[in-house]
Amino acid sequence: MHEDKRRKKALDLGTGNGSYLLELLNLGYQPTGVDKIEWLYPPEVRKAINDGRIEIVIQDAFEFLKTQPDGLYDLVTMRMPDALLYYISVSTENRLPQKSAEFLSHLNRVLSSYGGFVVISHERDSSPDDIIRTLSLAGFQLEKRNYEKINFVGRIYDGYRLTFRRAY
Repeated sequence: MHEDKRRKKALDLGTGNGSYLLELLNLGYQPTGVDKIEWLYPPEVRKAINDGRIEIVIQDAFEFLKTQPDGLYDLVTMRMPDALLYYISVSTENRLPQKSAEFLSHLNRVLSSYGGFVVISHERDSSPDDIIRTLSLAGFQLEKRNYEKINFVGRIYDGYRLTFRRAY
């Protein structure tokens, strides 16, 4: 059996101050963070960027996804602050808005064949059931649902982490 020896790649959309990239790095991923604006990064994130262990791209997430090769990422993560809800409009009907369908199609395309997509959020943004229904319409399959305390820019909220498998 052939074992894949390459380092697994992770993409964090809407990376903000990059703190989640450190967690991905510690899990053994080669992380890339994408955000529309450059943040003030904590010293440990800045050091990892300067050392080349973390890559930060200042670009619109949708535009970035459109330029990436098929199957490049083993994991894509996304926290659901208001800015990223722009790309994934929660479906209230049994069909996806066109913008959401295009965004999720590109996201699915850049995932490796065994890739996963993790959504981290809190109920203030949208309910987990709404996110699950929306991503199911795009063909993603829910693998795990965890409720946990999450940190958004220094504030602790009751939140959730949803893990999906890519659509086929």
